[in-house]
Amino acid sequence: MTDQQVAHFTEVFNRNRATLALFSKCSTKDELDVVRDAFFLGMASQLCPNEYEAMRESLITDDTAFDAIASSINTDKGLETTVTAARASPHWLDLVTAVHAVGSAVGSDLDGIWNTLEKGRMEWLGAVTAAHPLKVILKEALNKDKNKTERDEVDMKM
Repeated sequence: MTDQQVAHFTEVFNRNRATLALFSKCSTKDELDVVRDAFFLGMASQLCPNEYEAMRESLITDDTAFDAIASSINTDKGLETTVTAARASPHWLDLVTAVHAVGSAVGSDLDGIWNTLEKGRMEWLGAVTAAHPLKVILKEALNKDKNKTERDEVDMKM
C-alpha cells in the first residue's frame, strides 16, 4: 500500500469514528454487534465501492429488506433494521471480507480494535450490574442517615 492509500484508509476510519463510538451506548452483545456491523458498512461504502454497491443493490431489489428499512427510517430501530437487512444480503460476507482485506493491507487490525472495545464494554456492564445491589443498600442506608450531607448525596449518585 502506498502512503496515499494508508492516508485514505485513515481518513475513512476517522469519518466513521462516530459510528464506532456508539459502542459506549450499548447494553447487550447484540447491540454491540449492530454497531460493529454498521461501522463495517460505513467503511465499505468508502473503501470497497464494488462490494458495497452489490450489497446496497440487493437491499433495494429485495422488497422485504427495502420495506423494513424504509419503515424504520428515523426510528430507534433504524440502524438495527438496516444492519439486519445488510447481514441477510447475499453480498454481506464479501463486503466484510473486503473491508478486512483493506484494513490488513494498511496494517490495521479492525477485529482487534473492535474486540478491545467490545470486551471493555462488556466488562463495564458486568461491573455496573454487579455493583447495583450494593448501591441499593448504600442508598437505603443514606436515606436513614440523619447526619447525611449534600456531599453524601452527590457521592451516592456516583
